[in-house]
Amino acid sequence: MRHSALGNQAGRITHLIGEGNYTRIYFTDAPTLLISRTLSYCTAQLPHFVRLHRMCAANPDYINEIRPIPNKRGEALIAGAWLPVSNRRLPDAIRQLKAIKSKAV
Repeated sequence: MRHSALGNQAGRITHLIGEGNYTRIYFTDAPTLLISRTLSYCTAQLPHFVRLHRMCAANPDYINEIRPIPNKRGEALIAGAWLPVSNRRLPDAIRQLKAIKSKAV
């Protein structure tokens, strides 16, 4: 997949995990893909994605739940996997998800 094709594939992408100067893309219907672009670059191409942590972003269509955990950070259930949500981004992630879900109703 070409880097510029990220926007065309947005509906198939569940989440992104940054690995230094690379980003691993998780799809609903295909194996993961590692591309040589930063997570910041990818989220700029996919502006509706919710940034959960410095290392991950998620497609809000696939976020099933966001919950705080005892040490004041959180985690998000995305396509069957729990991903970390940083303490600083937790309130914004919950607010964004509520706004998106309320628009869908």
